Amino acid sequence: MKKLLTYFLYIALIIGLTACSEDKPDTSEEVLEASIKAVNPINSYHTDMEIKQEGVYGLPFKQTSNTAMDYVKEPEGIYLKTKTRVDQAKVEGQLYFAEGDVYQKDTVIDHWVKGKETGFHLWLSHAKEQLNLTKRLEWLHTHANDIEMEVKEGDYILTLTGSGDTYQEWSKHILDISMPAFYQSKFGKDLKNNGFTYTVHIGEKDFLLTKVITEADLQLTVDDDAKILETKTTIEEDISNFDGIDPIEVPDTVLDSAVDNKTGEKAN
Repeated sequence: MKKLLTYFLYIALIIGLTACSEDKPDTSEEVLEASIKAVNPINSYHTDMEIKQEGVYGLPFKQTSNTAMDYVKEPEGIYLKTKTRVDQAKVEGQLYFAEGDVYQKDTVIDHWVKGKETGFHLWLSHAKEQLNLTKRLEWLHTHANDIEMEVKEGDYILTLTGSGDTYQEWSKHILDISMPAFYQSKFGKDLKNNGFTYTVHIGEKDFLLTKVITEADLQLTVDDDAKILETKTTIEEDISNFDGIDPIEVPDTVLDSAVDNKTGEKAN
């Protein structure tokens, strides 16, 4: 009987230790720390991003952009395809980044160009920032005390709400993504953040970041005519196919036809 009791106590102890080891995070800070740990070793993934923007600059305008990106960390590579509509105008573009070289073409430049970017899609530097999931989670972690969290349908849903100068660099990043043709030209000044929400979905089991929704109300002054540009922007990102992307290779058809941006001659 004594041996049987000892056995049951042993089993109870093992079950207790197992339960403790499987404790779920209780706070947004703990969830973000677990997600950073889970995301950091990921080498590749796919993301689909939709940007919807309404604004006023003298007259009202609307802009919609859909971008699909494959990203590989090592060896670093990006394939990007985008469609943008500004009121009735449409622009489509593609971009390859591999082995340190960038190749792009769009509706305006209807042939492949090596070493040139236009403002009609995410600039390469901005794409890299957007694709670095670890840095985005680390930034969110610095604001963990201001985050509201809920668990719903197998996801931790974390929402950060704010406004004002505290988020100035973040506001610039949103304009870099949503209005690259405008903001990269540095026409704007006195950027104001009137309010935003930043919501991330993190898997309850694997802690991978799978969805990001950004809503921002921004305004700035345009240098040329001192007019106020006001924008309300929504960015939705779906992240998938973790470690399922092959190394990015520039197709032979692109390499064979690309024109060098500097010389105007065939690049390869």
